[in-house]
Amino acid sequence: MQGGSIDARHAFANALAEELSGDEMLREVDHRLKSDFFVEHALYYLDASEMDELGQRVQAWQHYEFCSAAPDLCVEDPDPRAPRALQDFIDDKRASVNTQLGERTGFTDYYEREGIDALVVFLRPNGSSADLVFADAVSQRMRERVGEVFAREGPWTGSDMRFNLVGPYINKAAERRVIQRDMLRTGLFALGGVVLVLIVLFRSTRAVLTLLIPLTCGVAWSLGATQLALGHLNAITSMISSVVMGIGIDAGIHLLARARREREDYDSHDSIRRAFKGLIAPLLIASGTTASAFVVMATSEFPAFGEFGIIAAFGVALCLLAMITVYPALLAVVGVKKAKRLPPGGISQATRILLARPGLIFVAVVILTVASVRGVNAMRHDGFERSSRPLQSDVTREQTEADVFLISDIFGRDVHASVLAISDWDQLEEIYAVARARHAAAAEEGQTRVAGLVGAPSLLPSKDIDLQKRQKQIRALTANWSDRTWSRLEGGVEGNLPDKPKPANDDWDDPGAGDWGEFEPYQGDDDGKGGDGKGTTTDSGSDSGSADSGADSDSGSDGADDFGGDWGEFEPYEGGTTGEESAGDTSTGGEDSTGGDSDSTGSDTGEPTDGADTGGGEPANDKPTNDEPKEQPSTQEGLSPEDGKILRRMLQAQPFGPDDLPASAVGKLRGDDGSWGIFAYPNYDAADILTGVEFMEETAHYTEGAGIYVGEPTVYATIFTILEQEWPVVIGMAALIVSAFVFWQVRGLGQMLITLSPLLLAIWWTFGILGTFDLKLSLFNVPILPAILGIGVDN
Repeated sequence: MQGGSIDARHAFANALAEELSGDEMLREVDHRLKSDFFVEHALYYLDASEMDELGQRVQAWQHYEFCSAAPDLCVEDPDPRAPRALQDFIDDKRASVNTQLGERTGFTDYYEREGIDALVVFLRPNGSSADLVFADAVSQRMRERVGEVFAREGPWTGSDMRFNLVGPYINKAAERRVIQRDMLRTGLFALGGVVLVLIVLFRSTRAVLTLLIPLTCGVAWSLGATQLALGHLNAITSMISSVVMGIGIDAGIHLLARARREREDYDSHDSIRRAFKGLIAPLLIASGTTASAFVVMATSEFPAFGEFGIIAAFGVALCLLAMITVYPALLAVVGVKKAKRLPPGGISQATRILLARPGLIFVAVVILTVASVRGVNAMRHDGFERSSRPLQSDVTREQTEADVFLISDIFGRDVHASVLAISDWDQLEEIYAVARARHAAAAEEGQTRVAGLVGAPSLLPSKDIDLQKRQKQIRALTANWSDRTWSRLEGGVEGNLPDKPKPANDDWDDPGAGDWGEFEPYQGDDDGKGGDGKGTTTDSGSDSGSADSGADSDSGSDGADDFGGDWGEFEPYEGGTTGEESAGDTSTGGEDSTGGDSDSTGSDTGEPTDGADTGGGEPANDKPTNDEPKEQPSTQEGLSPEDGKILRRMLQAQPFGPDDLPASAVGKLRGDDGSWGIFAYPNYDAADILTGVEFMEETAHYTEGAGIYVGEPTVYATIFTILEQEWPVVIGMAALIVSAFVFWQVRGLGQMLITLSPLLLAIWWTFGILGTFDLKLSLFNVPILPAILGIGVDN
């Protein structure tokens, strides 16, 4: 989608994800990269020094919170920057995760890039794009459903935002429709051309109809044989009917022309017999040369060309069969019309004019031959279409090409990757490590065609990190934290902590009356008021089973820095108590919603909170004293509640393996059969076939013999290398077979060379014309070359 505001594009992407998720034809709707999993497991990616730093920051934050709760118990002053330092650590790790994801995938959230007003959403069908029926169906369905969402009211309504669907499914569906349309159109055009030639040549409706009947039989037989042998047509063979029509009519034209000539002296039956007897040998040889060229093509390792050769050979042979069986019988039924009597000498006026100036014709031939030199030279240097885009129809290119380049700009590289599929995880890790090392070396030398390698191992921590040991290190940081401590981490404050409610002070001194352990340990009495002066030790347990605080009243601070206790149960320091307040001024019975723990600071002053009950059941005075702050301090000074929750998830995250990675991260890195993929992205336009050969050779060096990378950059390159290797053999075999047929017919080397020389000259002219008009050979028209040898020698 392109245009509109960022919010509009995000809203449309979210709407598509919500609407299309669960569609029966889609496996996944991928509209953004979710980094939550990697943020929560960020501690498993840290190196040893970073873990030490985290331990120090957590300990400093612990000390700060402890001293904020009970400042008179601290031996050392807390660092007021501790919460901010911990916040910075979280921000840094979150940014680091996003950076690493950005390096590996190019994105941290939506698939967009700053400075480009566009966004990409991936709709991944659950069927193969090789299934053209499915590709067409899913393309039409997605166009309809996306169009319905776009037509709704939303932030994108009324803006200049537009959407377009591109990709292999769209391209193949579009090409399928174009081919189906062209099959009918070219078939009708070929039929019209044949009819026109027959009318001009014979000037008889009866001749046209009698020739079309055996031709129809031959074409129908060839298509039936194709169904039996192959079961289908492909993109290259879809137009074979037109080729068969043009080739298959030849024998009938020769037979009818000879029979008409014989009809001047003989009746219909005798003229048919004499024409058949005189032409059967040359017709068999001529058709044999053509069919043999196609048979040689059928030996190609590339299935499309092999199938083209098989179908064309069927067509030539079966059309000849129809012309020497059905057509003579049909002529015998309808009769043979006498040919128009020729002038004396047996040649037409047009032929007479042509033969009258042989020198002029020779000069024209020489000029054409010399003029072809430039075109032939151009074909030698740049005669092959190195881009696969011209192989697409103009309609498809017009609809998708611009947006394909736009997507590549967003991703910062060509999105058409090649994939190496590996079933075993250990083998994947080994091959991926080798591939990355070799790619890094090639990139350093500037000799690489690979922009980057992406695989699931890049999403896991370094193999040097023992995840089970790392888990123990992380757990040790919070081994003695109570529920209250976790709550403070998440921004909880007194009066709003998620602990159980406490009763009033009725049973405050009854050890069996509930959670008496939530009271603060007695720490001694500085001014002789409110304490008995005995050195007692209070076990300050909590529901979570936290460790003893072990605070000793003799010293008043003994154990104050022992973070093994439930220091988090102390109330935040609320101002200085001087010991001059009377017992009646303290809130000993007023419990807040968290249990109202009292602060043992010499006067047992409770925390005054709005609406808290005093011991006498009267509302507490909500006016703060001069020494009390109007608001309680909380961890929000530096560590935000939201980031505190993130840190909690980071501290409680479990070790993980490849099977635990989120689907949003490994969706395209893992197949439905459980196999893993290594994606190699090209650093060039993937449509460049010749550069694709270099890409294919380089990636083959990365596989350690485990297979080959498969994808658009390598598909056309593979076809090209197959043709490059076998085409000299195919052309050579076709030339030898054609020469053998000609020699068999003329029974002399000199006559054979004379017969073949016009064929060679015609091929020279053909390449000259191609080069002159900047027409090139491509993967789809190269198969015609051996056919030219077989067809061109017939006459």
